[in-house]
Amino acid sequence: MLFFLSFPLGICCLLLAARILQTVSTFLTAEWRKLIMAQYDVKPKLLMPYLPKGVELDLYEGRCYVSLVAFLFDRVRLKGLPIPFHTRFEEINLRFYVRRTEPDGTYKRGVVFIREFVPRRAIASVSPPNPSPSATAGI
Repeated sequence: MLFFLSFPLGICCLLLAARILQTVSTFLTAEWRKLIMAQYDVKPKLLMPYLPKGVELDLYEGRCYVSLVAFLFDRVRLKGLPIPFHTRFEEINLRFYVRRTEPDGTYKRGVVFIREFVPRRAIASVSPPNPSPSATAGI
């Protein structure tokens, strides 16, 4: 849309967008719609190759779970800005649960994505490769 604007106004819009990106600390925001989850009890050794350094499996009642999650991502924003044609789309991911022990003995919990299926190129291109320690969310 900026190509329709006059040059000085276009530069002002770009500078404003750059400033917004600097001040927004949250990378991605969205609403989850039409969510469905299926949990599977698995042997912990199956997940060890995917486990990032510094975290451990987060067991529930001594059992290890992976989840297959499907949902509609809606009102998607990257650094507070909507990406044209990428504000509403489906996603499916396969994840498992981890935790990290803090120095005070408390736990921080998160998820590791084994695989994500995202049909939008701009979103998929900024998503970390899997498996990766940077694929841990919430920690």
